[in-house]
Amino acid sequence: MAIKLSKEVIDLINKKGSVKILATIDEQGIAQADEKEYLEVTKDGYIRYLELLETARSYKNFTRSLWFNQKISITIIGENKESYKIIGKPDRIYVSGDVYEEQYKWIRNDLGDVDLAAICIVEPEEIYDVTLSRNILTQDIEYPIFKHLDRILK
Repeated sequence: MAIKLSKEVIDLINKKGSVKILATIDEQGIAQADEKEYLEVTKDGYIRYLELLETARSYKNFTRSLWFNQKISITIIGENKESYKIIGKPDRIYVSGDVYEEQYKWIRNDLGDVDLAAICIVEPEEIYDVTLSRNILTQDIEYPIFKHLDRILK
């Protein structure tokens, strides 16, 4: 089931300076994580990434995940170290048509003489705040027993 992403998360994903990492699983169950600069939230709340390489392992893994109903994850890291992990399922892949042609023209305008292998669409299903500073504070409050003794004795 799709979830609605908050404005804060959407802005972070759509921001040019954010680090965006797509994690997929290959046919042997080995994780593959790659930075995907061209990743954004669409107006209908899905996440779209532009795959530039036909030979990219992440593209092959994404396609396999679509076929076999497997999940993928996306980690977003902002300039201030705020970060979120989104678990989602591949929804569709465009390799032709109006949507593809529009993005193909856009990417060539942005990068020059490059190809666009596919437009991959993800339906977000879960989101986790994985910002270290916030999680440390939450753990200290909710699980004080987890503190090491040298921190407690201060």
